[in-house]
Amino acid sequence: MDNLELTNLKNRFIASILKYLKENIDQFHTNLTKGENYETTLYEWSISLFNEGKSIDEAVEEINKRRMLVMLSSTREVNIIKSLSTQRKLEKVMLNLEQESCYSKLKAPQKTIVNERIEALANTDLWNHPDILEFALTIIKKNFQSDDSISEEIESAKNKKNPDKKNGKFLSEFRNYLQPKTIINDRRFRSPQLN
Repeated sequence: MDNLELTNLKNRFIASILKYLKENIDQFHTNLTKGENYETTLYEWSISLFNEGKSIDEAVEEINKRRMLVMLSSTREVNIIKSLSTQRKLEKVMLNLEQESCYSKLKAPQKTIVNERIEALANTDLWNHPDILEFALTIIKKNFQSDDSISEEIESAKNKKNPDKKNGKFLSEFRNYLQPKTIINDRRFRSPQLN
């Protein structure tokens, strides 16, 4: 078999794969010429599978498996980055909270409850660490402390971090935290960049 026949076979093989993958052949070649990653990778995989002697059906199945693996591995990287960010946020909150005497005076079961709530908030993208810290102080004040001097200590700690904050009822404070963050997150999900 001469080079011309081999090139024609490769081109038909690639064209058949692209047809099964529902790719536009002209657009594929244009992007391949520009050196786009996706098209270059598909081309290299197709040539490799052609050289291995795979049938078109086997090649399409193998390329679909490889595409799925690439998509899953890129998602895992995003999850790792998010996990690291969450961990850093949690560490900052806990470092600041451990410096507060009202937290250190809690019993072990009470600390566990506060820590679980802090961890749940840190796992969302809706809360930053100063807000989580203030919310944790509010939880401690509202649920675990009855001594007036400790309550005053919590208030002074809150006022140090956020002096302009007006005191209000627990649920209204919670709503004040959640509502703006939900709106921001909603806007982020509806942004045209994600569509």
